[in-house]
Amino acid sequence: MPTARAGATAAAVDDSIFVIGGRQSTGGPCSGGPYLGTVERYDIDTDTWSTVAPLPNPRSDLAAVAHGGKIFVFGGCTGTASAPSVTNEVDMYDPQTNTWATGLTPMPTARASLVAGHSGDQVYAIGGTDGASAKNVNEVYDISRDSWSSNTPMPTARQEAGAHSHGGRIYVVGGAQPAFGSSTDANEVFKP
Repeated sequence: MPTARAGATAAAVDDSIFVIGGRQSTGGPCSGGPYLGTVERYDIDTDTWSTVAPLPNPRSDLAAVAHGGKIFVFGGCTGTASAPSVTNEVDMYDPQTNTWATGLTPMPTARASLVAGHSGDQVYAIGGTDGASAKNVNEVYDISRDSWSSNTPMPTARQEAGAHSHGGRIYVVGGAQPAFGSSTDANEVFKP
């Protein structure tokens, strides 16, 4: 990648992978900045990188889901290195126009180091941290309505997990519990 970073997120649209945001500090989620607004596109076919439109607000430890040719980005760490905070911001990137849409309905619970998965037109923002403790929150974003609702919480509160959507289910694996530095081997699946 042209920009070295930790705490970034990635999403694929067609034959491109978009790496979004991040931080230069490697001390864990919200460990300080500078937080990055950098977005870089990797073209799988040509094995090349290019810089695209930056995040409207630089942040790290965010989540992303690609759906309908667009990328939806959720939450993350923002602020300054000396005063980090978590956000409930939701933005949408359109690779066709290389533009960001802001002002989407924010997540009900501000958090960073969360994961996101999808089933149909629903995106599930799961887990993360509020900056003090790991969360088991499972909130649902309806893309077509730009609205949020709550769903069954994840059994194991955690941040820094991995997630994958497959067969209409969302698998959440590993992570830190109850805070950065204490790993869990939890493997939990959510079926919407």
